Amino acid sequence: MNIPVRTATDTKDRHPYEACPLCGSTQATAIGTADCSNHPLYHPNLNPLMNWVACNDCGHEFTEGYFTEEAAALIATRTSDKQKAGNNLEGSRAVSAEMVENVRQHIHCGKWLDIGFGNGALLMAAGEFGFHPIGLDLRADNVERLKRFGIEAHCKDLDDLEFEGKCNVISMMDVVEHVPFPKPFLKSAIAHLAPGGICMVSVPNRESVFWHEQTKAGANPYYAQFEHCHNFNRSDLEGLLVDLGLQLVGLHLSKRYRLGIEILARKPD
Repeated sequence: MNIPVRTATDTKDRHPYEACPLCGSTQATAIGTADCSNHPLYHPNLNPLMNWVACNDCGHEFTEGYFTEEAAALIATRTSDKQKAGNNLEGSRAVSAEMVENVRQHIHCGKWLDIGFGNGALLMAAGEFGFHPIGLDLRADNVERLKRFGIEAHCKDLDDLEFEGKCNVISMMDVVEHVPFPKPFLKSAIAHLAPGGICMVSVPNRESVFWHEQTKAGANPYYAQFEHCHNFNRSDLEGLLVDLGLQLVGLHLSKRYRLGIEILARKPD
């Protein structure tokens, strides 16, 4: 069928995709609908149903539409407890430290920008290892929480971010699947990365056997993730990073979130 597919989520809350956000194909097949009314960030003024489609050409899975600015602003008024800066810092410290150690195999110091920093544990661990941590998030209340820990933080769009010099590390942990158009978003992030710098990106991995088993059992939690627009394959995300000029240097299974992978890529000198 042609994109857009407008059935269960035919609503003013979303802009319909006119083409696959990865390959540009206008042919997609509907694969299912999820009810997100029990999601912690669901807002009762929004339609709880999400329609998922798969591109007929590249196979990428995405929602049939992405939130309007008004709908996104409503969602941004809420922050789940586990994503609040300062939540479970001690419990998150060891996992965050391991992620920093993976990065330190390639770079040891400099500015570390974490986009969508959640509870802030990764930035705090980066600070312990000698990096200068910087947080970026669209939730103003969470930015203020992070600042109380003495960490530089900004509440603005990535394209509006300005500070002196480039970043040596940019991390986007379980963020890209939220972004309506991943390639221009990643391009904007990489523009802030210094030559030789490391980009670390994590997503739930649709290529995992466990993903398919959970889907067959009707228990895959990611189809009801209210803020998500995409279900990525590892190879899709790696392809995006390579297309943007980065060199793949590492791959790790995530210990932060179920079914996740963490990809490290380097910006050439």
